[in-house]
Amino acid sequence: MNPSGPSVSNPDGSITLPGGGSVTTPGGTIKVPGGTVVDPDGTIHLPGGGVVDPGGNIKLPGQDGKPGTGDDVNIKPNGPSVSNPDGSITLPGGGTVTNPGGTYNVPGGTVVDPDGTIHLPNGEVINPDGTVSGKNSNTPTPNNSGSTSGSTAKTLSSNSGFSTLNSNNTTLPKTGDDSMNSAEAIALGISALLGVMTLTEVKRRKEN
Repeated sequence: MNPSGPSVSNPDGSITLPGGGSVTTPGGTIKVPGGTVVDPDGTIHLPGGGVVDPGGNIKLPGQDGKPGTGDDVNIKPNGPSVSNPDGSITLPGGGTVTNPGGTYNVPGGTVVDPDGTIHLPNGEVINPDGTVSGKNSNTPTPNNSGSTSGSTAKTLSSNSGFSTLNSNNTTLPKTGDDSMNSAEAIALGISALLGVMTLTEVKRRKEN
């Protein structure tokens, strides 16, 4: 590790970095903020509650702010990463991010918030539930396919619980639609024909 200033060696063998610094483990190098603690086995405890394992994989606490629960955010960086003072992670080389909404292959320059919100370098934002907003998308559009609405992030899988209604096979009438189907047209035509035949018979009887 390369501390930015003095460091503290704790009784359990861990090292506290009051001024932050950079830490290299078998899994890669991460720039860490002040208050980071590094265990003897290379596990890195970030001040925002995130944990970096010796393999370089990062786990953030998710929306509930508690690590080890179902909404944790998992990050596998492609190369070095940066842990920011606000608890977010910058991925200069991109990587793979899994939040409650799904798993995404993200480009370099992506920033991941502790709650799982993913900020892409083109201005798009992938929310923890998998919906997408930002300058290059229309509106947040939840659906059942994990689509990111044209996002530059590639969706690898989706856990979204949202679904869309399929109205292609509905038999309900559309509001304001006065058109008839073929059966209704035939029935109306037969009724008109019977009416004409009845009037003709009445007229013939009167003439006789």
